[in-house]
Amino acid sequence: MITTPRGLRAVCLFLIGAAGFAAAADPFYERLLRDGSSAYNRRDYQTAVRLFRVACFGLLEEPEALADGLVRLGLSQAAAGDADGFRDTFQRLVEVEDRFQGYTRAATPKEMREAYEKFVVSNVPGATLVSSPSFARLVPKPEERLARLSARELRSELEKLLAAEPKEPKWHLMASSAALKEGDTDTAREQADAVLALSPGNKEALRLRGLALARDKKWAQASADLKASGAATTDPQAAESLLRCLVQLELWQDATALAAQFPPSIRKQSAIVELAGRADAELAKAKAAAAKPTLAPTRRATEKPSPKPTAAKTTATPTRTATPRPTTKPATPTATPRPTSTAPPAPAPKVSPTVVSLTSPPMPFGDELARAEELAAQDRLAEAFAVAQGVADAHPESAEAQHATAEIAYRGARWADSVAYFRRGGDPGVTQPLRLFYFAVALYEYGDRPNAAATLQRCLPRIKNTGYVEQYRRKILGQ
Repeated sequence: MITTPRGLRAVCLFLIGAAGFAAAADPFYERLLRDGSSAYNRRDYQTAVRLFRVACFGLLEEPEALADGLVRLGLSQAAAGDADGFRDTFQRLVEVEDRFQGYTRAATPKEMREAYEKFVVSNVPGATLVSSPSFARLVPKPEERLARLSARELRSELEKLLAAEPKEPKWHLMASSAALKEGDTDTAREQADAVLALSPGNKEALRLRGLALARDKKWAQASADLKASGAATTDPQAAESLLRCLVQLELWQDATALAAQFPPSIRKQSAIVELAGRADAELAKAKAAAAKPTLAPTRRATEKPSPKPTAAKTTATPTRTATPRPTTKPATPTATPRPTSTAPPAPAPKVSPTVVSLTSPPMPFGDELARAEELAAQDRLAEAFAVAQGVADAHPESAEAQHATAEIAYRGARWADSVAYFRRGGDPGVTQPLRLFYFAVALYEYGDRPNAAATLQRCLPRIKNTGYVEQYRRKILGQ
């Protein structure tokens, strides 16, 4: 029983009746082709088969005309349900094509070719098609075949393919995509990681892993992957996920810049409109806050080793005194050390003690960094970062400006920004062990565990091993 694609018999009926015949060597055979088409149109398929077979016998000396006749004969056999006859005729056509390119050069109308090739795909084994260079293109690609399977069938088929070809990236990518559709973000990330291990920098693997991380609300890591994939300006799903990551990280300027790059088809989507609107509003607030007059550096909280630090800073602050900066000891005896009221020595303790030394950055931006620290001490981290970022971007040559911005980014869990500004400012060095610790944590949360481990090992001997430090030590070093 021959497999007939739905609606194809009617199409073939029309095409054979309407198509012009290839030029035959003899008018007799041309008449046979015409009579065969008439019989086909009357649904007298057996007569059509007989007439086309005789016509093809007389066209043996004309490869192009013969190929056209064989196509018509095959269509008639398919309509008659003669599967064996159809396959035999196809084998004859393959021989004519392989020897003379008769099928390629034949004047067979395009519509008739498409109808015939659909019968070929449905009724000729794939191995037979692959053996012919001209017809191998008709074999469905594995990706196309898998795309037609149900989720359950696809999962089972991919397991077999991965077992047979564990180093084939396309199977891992398909498995990652399928897992993502089913909401299995762990498997999606694992399969994407497998691809990146085989092919570092693979754009599709980065996109899939970024989407999975975004669903798990790992905003910093997701944004890094999605940016690296470059898919945000073409793929609506990646665009929304990356924009959401930037909004959740309160990177308002980056978010508004990204939204402006979207094509109209993506920009008009409701989720994009909502996220971009929020980023615009928050960026306007941050700019307004940055434009306010600089506060007088009263430093109400500057006697502390850390201005409103995160948990890591709270636990590690005792080692601040190990850095080559003013220690916290001069700040403690506030009432006692006044035996000499001579003018020069007295003002120094009031001006110097801060968590981030402001002695290295030259004017005019020292006050702005001080203001950023004041805002951070008040837990106004978004405003603090906006101010510090403005200074760091305006003065990329200042390592202190970069490190101060990176530290504020760390406090606000802006891991990608923290890593970026630490790297721009250069390695803080063992003389600043707390900043090394912040850098290590940011690298880990950003997804760069090897560099995080190397950085952490350098600072551990110089900071107090509190519960918070121990927690990250175990995460990063796996000990």
